[in-house]
Amino acid sequence: MLSPVSAEVPGLTVVAPPDGMGKLAQLRFMARAMRGQTPDVFYAHYASEYVCWLAGLMRRGPFAIHAMGSDVLLDALGRNGALRAWLTRHALRRADLLTVKSPFITEALVSLGIPSARIHEVIWGVDPQQVRRDETARRAWRDKWHADDDTFVVLSPRPLDSLYRQSLLIEAMPDLIARHGNIRAVISEYNANEGYRNDLRDQAAALGIADHVRFLPAQSAEDMAGLLSAADTVVSLAYTDGTPQTVLEAQACGVPVVIADIPDIRHVFTHNQDCLMTAAEPMAIAEALIAVASNRALCDQLVAGGVALIRDRANFPNEVTRVETLLRSICK
Repeated sequence: MLSPVSAEVPGLTVVAPPDGMGKLAQLRFMARAMRGQTPDVFYAHYASEYVCWLAGLMRRGPFAIHAMGSDVLLDALGRNGALRAWLTRHALRRADLLTVKSPFITEALVSLGIPSARIHEVIWGVDPQQVRRDETARRAWRDKWHADDDTFVVLSPRPLDSLYRQSLLIEAMPDLIARHGNIRAVISEYNANEGYRNDLRDQAAALGIADHVRFLPAQSAEDMAGLLSAADTVVSLAYTDGTPQTVLEAQACGVPVVIADIPDIRHVFTHNQDCLMTAAEPMAIAEALIAVASNRALCDQLVAGGVALIRDRANFPNEVTRVETLLRSICK
């Protein structure tokens, strides 16, 4: 596996530039590594990074790309600079096959001139045998938070950045506290934008709810199922998205989810069936969370719907088999 950063992946040999290498040296290193590879197919898992760009520029093939979301919706559409846009578009147009997580990304690719016949929607999802509810970890996390069984814990596991609008959750908290009382918001610091994190802390202090908000350092992938199991509901308030992996993981752990109602995710989630969708404004978010906290039948319905979604549509082993078939179709 060619990677722009060092990593250990069980069962794979990872080729990456040594730590501390400059940008130009990294490019040369990776170009040499790519020339030395003779795979059946090059499959890039993000369109707007330099390993993918090199594969397109060096005309390596067969060539496939999995477009994640922001690589197309932000970079390819020119929102992060003209050079990134050109390199990303060039790679996308060179690809023999593109897999995407939503029809929204498909539409963006077609608008860039990519033939729709090359694009295939893949949810990926989660492996329900690997990601599942962990009651022991739930109790351990809640003990750390001093959250008893009557405490309603709202978890935001998404990257800590303004794109994911955790500020709306904090703004909704005074109403939640007034109506429910015993409530705690836990906000992950995964991929934290430090300035945004500081703004959220200041916002919570100004609203007088700092004691009800906890910021949690990023957790390992192995610990995420336990963390998600500890929540009474998971929120995702992004203003644009692919298919949010941590939301699917929460559903696999039997946790009801509340999601901002944006077009990007309606192909996966169904309001009142496997999630609650809410307008992206504090009062509406508070109403949705209160509904989950106070309506046991609704909560059970959302949990059952989420488990069914993972079983039937967002099942990682099944999707892997489908993608393997697609990749074999472009091998010559």
